[in-house]
Amino acid sequence: NGKDIYEGDIVKIIDYMSEEHISIVKYDDELLQFIFKTVDGYYSNMGVNKVISNIYDNPELLNN
Repeated sequence: NGKDIYEGDIVKIIDYMSEEHISIVKYDDELLQFIFKTVDGYYSNMGVNKVISNIYDNPELLNN
């Protein structure tokens, strides 16, 4: 949708099985890239479907 994505944003990603995951955007110092951290793992190459919010404005979104 043309919205910039920043570290700490909460995003909805869709994996290769077409399943949706709520994730936090994090920077990985070892991989030297941004990753999407989910409750069930890390996804580094998934497409962002939607920026939902960020961890500062809506931390309750991560309590699923």
